[in-house]
Amino acid sequence: MAVPFLTIVVPVYQVEDYLRRCVDSILVQEYQDYELLLINDGSLDSSPQICDDYAQRYAHIRVIHKSNGGLSDARNTGIRQAQGKYIAFIDSDDWLAPDCLQSVMPVLEQGQYDLLCFGRQFVQSEKETLKQVEQPEMQVVSGYEAYLEMLNQGLVTGFATDKIYRTSLFRENNLEFPVGCYYEDLGVLYLLLLASNQVVLSKQVFYHYFVDNPHAITASWTEKKLRDMLGFYQAIHHSEPVQQVLQISDQKLANAYYTNGLVHILSSIYKAGLEVEYAQIVAEITTEIAAIAVSLKEMGNQPNKTKYLLHRLSLLKPAFQLQRFLKEKG
Repeated sequence: MAVPFLTIVVPVYQVEDYLRRCVDSILVQEYQDYELLLINDGSLDSSPQICDDYAQRYAHIRVIHKSNGGLSDARNTGIRQAQGKYIAFIDSDDWLAPDCLQSVMPVLEQGQYDLLCFGRQFVQSEKETLKQVEQPEMQVVSGYEAYLEMLNQGLVTGFATDKIYRTSLFRENNLEFPVGCYYEDLGVLYLLLLASNQVVLSKQVFYHYFVDNPHAITASWTEKKLRDMLGFYQAIHHSEPVQQVLQISDQKLANAYYTNGLVHILSSIYKAGLEVEYAQIVAEITTEIAAIAVSLKEMGNQPNKTKYLLHRLSLLKPAFQLQRFLKEKG
């Protein structure tokens, strides 16, 4: 088989109920110059057999069976095994719109772009239709501008799966998904953006992000999950790679994005009623938010702007306490 232009990596772990939907959404694509890598990450259900069945039927599907190492390890295995000039990651409980690759791959085949971002939509079932964008023009920006677009909650999300990357971005910059961490997308995406020269942004929505999976990592909170998320937000804000390129004029935007992330973590703790158990994290975050002192106006497009206001008014924790009380009362 000829070397494919695109490699699609699907990590597989305990997803027998969703895997066929994901793989079939790839197989129906009109665009065919791709290989599909199914990375079985030590599944104990029927997922490995499902993978093997697909590989027997389709020559462009490869299955890699490995011991369980987590999502990042599975993706990194895909990066190392990828033959394509470009690479995409699809989570096995999600799926693509049928016209995704046919719409975006001709742009990447021009050869000068390092990364392409398209839209994703949270869905709870296959019955939900994706939002359509009228005349969805694509725009080209620098990697730094794409980083700012992420900070501004614009067309660049913090997710790894609504994007297609030049494979060399990972290999030449020694970038991998952080193994053993939650919210691994946050840990590598900003570095990929900053390593890119030209990035294509599309408003068109092509990715179904399934939010009704009972095994999702946000179904319960642990100190590690919270610490991992906090550490990645800190890296996006003030790690050395960022400080080397961040312009003074963009510092307020970076502060707003960071504050938004901190408020999200704080809200997650309060919503779950874990403020006593994780009092140390609450104290650290509260101190950090106070030190940055972002104004409400500077919060701009940040989705947790209202929660930030409640925090400033010392009403965030009481608001979630009331919410929990009303929920318990039914």
